[in-house]
Amino acid sequence: MLAHVENKGDVMNPNEVNESLAAVRDIEARAAQAPIPWGMITVAGIVFGLGIGIMLAGHVWGLLVLVAAMVVMLVLDTGSQRTVRTAVKQDVQAEENNWSWKRFLGFIALYTVAYIAMQVFADRYPEGNTAVGIVVGTIVAAVTIAGYGLTWRRWH
Repeated sequence: MLAHVENKGDVMNPNEVNESLAAVRDIEARAAQAPIPWGMITVAGIVFGLGIGIMLAGHVWGLLVLVAAMVVMLVLDTGSQRTVRTAVKQDVQAEENNWSWKRFLGFIALYTVAYIAMQVFADRYPEGNTAVGIVVGTIVAAVTIAGYGLTWRRWH
């Protein structure tokens, strides 16, 4: 083992280095145990699903509810800043800046299916449909809550 660690000419005691590393690991462990804000995630998902449902039911006021949902999501994301920035400590992943045909084609396929479904819906129900709005709004709310909550620790 080295008797000392050098950093730009400064000599550090190995005990100081070990204490510093232990402090960093303690902060990382506490940050990883941060609770998932399920209440706020549920509110964001329900408001988002409600906005989609109201719009599909044929009311323009759904847009205002969607704006409210975006505000709730913005508050949720900005209010959950981590105490440790993991991006500073991690190496750049090999896949981060690579072009992926699978991701691109997956997005295009999902977008195409959603676009065709919206066109068929608009053709069939030009004035909107309350039953479809309720069903789709409920599905959107459930998917939003599940997706947001289950990926919370990965992105926050």
